[in-house]
Amino acid sequence: GAPDSVRRFVVPILPLKVLVEPSQVTLDPGTTQRFTVEVLDASGNPVAIPSIAWQSAPGVGSVDANGVFTAGTKAGSFPSGLQVNVLIGSERVSVSVDVVIQPGALASVELAPSPAVAQKGETVQLAAQGFDLFKNPIEGLSFVWGAEGLAIDQTGKVTAGNQEGRYTVTVRASYRGGQRTASVTVAVPPIWVSAGNMRAARRTPTATLLADGNVLIMGAVRLAELYDSATRSFSVTGAPFCRHSGSPQATLLANGSVLITGGSSDSRCAEIYDPQTKVFSRVGDLNADRWWHTATLLGNGKVLIAGGNLRQEGLSVSHAAAEIFDPVTGTFSVTGDLNIDRQEHTATLLPSGQVLISSGIRRLANESK
Repeated sequence: GAPDSVRRFVVPILPLKVLVEPSQVTLDPGTTQRFTVEVLDASGNPVAIPSIAWQSAPGVGSVDANGVFTAGTKAGSFPSGLQVNVLIGSERVSVSVDVVIQPGALASVELAPSPAVAQKGETVQLAAQGFDLFKNPIEGLSFVWGAEGLAIDQTGKVTAGNQEGRYTVTVRASYRGGQRTASVTVAVPPIWVSAGNMRAARRTPTATLLADGNVLIMGAVRLAELYDSATRSFSVTGAPFCRHSGSPQATLLANGSVLITGGSSDSRCAEIYDPQTKVFSRVGDLNADRWWHTATLLGNGKVLIAGGNLRQEGLSVSHAAAEIFDPVTGTFSVTGDLNIDRQEHTATLLPSGQVLISSGIRRLANESK
């Protein structure tokens, strides 16, 4: 016969299907989105969720236990940037959500190059880039360019006239209903323009033009730097062995490397800078203390070192000693003295191969302080 009663049990029919809404999301940096989860069994019946856990990928943002996601500050596309883990009995299901963080509202505009230089009649291309509050670059901006005294088109190409001076170019950028403006100075030479700031304060340094167009700056501190004429910026290079403070000399050698000699600190120290490797190498010491001396590249590739200062019983005096540097051996050898003591003089290589030494200061021991 029929049983007295029938007991009914609702058991989820596996496999489970987890639905996350929204299934993908695009947000501005720092904004929030609440996600909801629904679990269905194989028959499409809703299933209660006893255990649910959220997690976000590193750098994407954060999510709390209620599924409220807060976007991070870095724009980008993050496949599977958010994940929800559902556990029902022994069944564990994970679902990922693709997250796109788009740049936020337009916060600033930058122009390059800044400052700009255009020769008379020359055309220079300016570039504008917009950023949101978190410095994420923004694409798809609308720009309106303007300039006084210069011709400019709406792609940012500016053409200088025939009158030197400084001119201001302005751009107005629009994005998602917001606007920002920026300006840049365009200099038409002959005129002085800023070359940026060195990495260290210096007095009586050396500045040597290298074959690649960069300039090696040395002296005053144990820090060497390169000036890049294309970007008008300074950067630290190499690690000098010597301080070379107080009027050293730097000589460009025939092979493109640079010989640095003397200076009021480490006054006998000499080293060579290799622009290819950006490395300093020690060579032999000078035979005398030297600063305010001269160092002249000769036709045979050697260097004449002449005059300068030395320390005598604690005093700074001029001297007439001269020596020759041989780049092949990396050593200095004494040569004939000057006829009189000199410092802060000049040395000029003549067409004959001789060197003219002229003028300067003669400081005697009884005149030193």
